Amino acid sequence: AVTATRTATAATGIRREAAAMAMRREPAVEGEVGGAAAAAAARRAEEDALSEATATSLAERLLQCEPVRWGGATAAELAARLGLVGAARRVLQHYEAVLAEQTRMHLRASGGGEKFSEPSSEPSRNLPAGTSDRRTGAPSRRPLCAR
Repeated sequence: AVTATRTATAATGIRREAAAMAMRREPAVEGEVGGAAAAAAARRAEEDALSEATATSLAERLLQCEPVRWGGATAAELAARLGLVGAARRVLQHYEAVLAEQTRMHLRASGGGEKFSEPSSEPSRNLPAGTSDRRTGAPSRRPLCAR
């Protein structure tokens, strides 16, 4: 639990540092809006830093569990030998894809793709699709099948 907390704390610091470095380093690409190019560069730098931090953490754990198996290699050497940075990057991409799909599913289930917001003061608006307000009998305005 302590190692997981340290890894999460380190990853947060790495994200901030990577974003700051990318903002200083990467010039805007011609034809792109400067803010969009800087944001894309910051995101790439954050993903790279997080992937490397995850790979290093995994390699350290492997070395702790089976030091004889890995023959005295350092965490960086082991991460390179096993391709852990690439694996960590794929896990991160999968994680983001799963969250995006869950978000889309929730938005569809909660009312057809509307953005999250506070409940409406209009009672029938807060009901699931295809139902009516039991107190007033007013039908829901949400469609049964929203895409």
